[in-house]
Formats: sequence, structure tokens, C-alpha cells
Amino acid sequence: MERPNEITKHPEAANTRLVELERARQELTSLMAHDMLNLIHGIVGFFDLVDQGMLTPQVPEFSEFMGMASQHSRELMLMLNSVLDVYKLEDGRLALNRRPANLAELSAHSAEQVRPIATQNSVHLTFDIPPDLPPLDVDEEMIVRVLSNLLLSAIKATPAGGRVRVTATTQPGPLAVVRVSISDTGESIAPEELERIFDRFYQPARRGHKRGTGLGLTFCKQAVELHGGRIWAESEPGRGSTFYFTLPVAAEAASA
Repeated sequence: MERPNEITKHPEAANTRLVELERARQELTSLMAHDMLNLIHGIVGFFDLVDQGMLTPQVPEFSEFMGMASQHSRELMLMLNSVLDVYKLEDGRLALNRRPANLAELSAHSAEQVRPIATQNSVHLTFDIPPDLPPLDVDEEMIVRVLSNLLLSAIKATPAGGRVRVTATTQPGPLAVVRVSISDTGESIAPEELERIFDRFYQPARRGHKRGTGLGLTFCKQAVELHGGRIWAESEPGRGSTFYFTLPVAAEAASA
């Protein structure tokens, strides 16, 4: 005789869960529509001013407006990629294309995506990647997006004049890994929020931190764990926050 599943055994709990999922889906849709429209309005507004001849390269504010349009475009691209990737990962439709990769090069690619946003927000980016770091066994494109999302989150949480720093070290052991850290000088994250920081749709209450879909960090967690790594965050009052994650070292480097 077939055993009843959880839904037939606990229909009320299952119904409650479905209601919660639907509410979360509606919240996500609302957040995405609001945030994306704000970004698109900024982009369209810039081009409208250019089209009307009110904004030309000779106007002193031209570079500032162009920088804002570029920032909004990059944020929109990262937001959409995170949303799509989270659902692909959960559906098992995002396979890893692993190969030996240089962390310094991956960091450089992610820096290209977020540096204009850092510049626009007057946040200084620094990278301290040792030249002798062993190659990683990762999907390069996915890890670039992980780095970009973490950098963007740190930049948006850091006030003007602040700093975001990326460092990396090798962690020896039975399975050699590289630990990457991304530190910011923004407001700290409360201990109770650190436990939920990677939950879907969750946004920490950091002063000055712009709200988003709450899926960027969720994607980072799923992508890192898919590689067999681990991701976590630490925060100390008055000293900002640091996000850490580990990634496996390529087999030939680990056995060397």
C-alpha cells in the first residue's frame, strides 16, 4: 500500500506553505517591478534629456548624468541575472562548466562591472589577491557574478568616502580551498540579521542600503554551495561587514 506523502498527511500545513510561497512570489514581483522601473526611469530620463538637446557633452553635468545612467544599467543587468540564475539553480537547469581559473582575473572582470558604480558612489575599491594563489576549480562566469553581486552589495552599503576591500588566502587541509573575503566600511549588520542574510527576498536593515529583490545574496549562496564551498558573513559594530566564501582548488594544484 502506498504511503501518504506530506501533503496528504498534513493538508493544512501544505496549504499554509502554498499561501506563503504565493505571498513571497507576489512580494518579489512587486519589488522587482518597483526597483526595475526606478532604474529604467533613470536611464530613459538621461536619453530624453540628450534627445531634447538639453544635455550635451558641453553641459557640466553631462558626465554625472551619463555615469548615473551607466550605473543604473549595470545594476539592472545584475538584478535580472540574479533572478534568472536563482530559479535556474533551484530547477537544476544551471549546470557548472568547471575548469582551472585564476581568481585575480575573475576579480578583474567583476571589478569592470561594478567600478563605475563605486566611482559614482565615491567608494574606493581595493584588491589584495596574492600572485601565487593556486587556480580554482570553478565555473568562471558564475563566480564572476558571485563576486559582482557581493561587491555591489558592499558598495551600496558603504557611505561616500568609504572602502571595499577584496582579499584571498589559501586554506590548507584534506580538501584545499581558497577563502575570499569582501569587506566594507558601511554600517554593521545586526547578529539576528546575519542568520537570514542569504534568505530569499531578505534585505538587511542597513542605513543607506538601497533595497532590491533580495535575490543577489541568495544566488551567491546557491552558486558557492553548488561548487562545494561555503559562504557566510561577519559584522562588528562600527567596523562594517565582511562576507567570506570558499572555493575548491583545481585538482592539479591541490596535489602539487
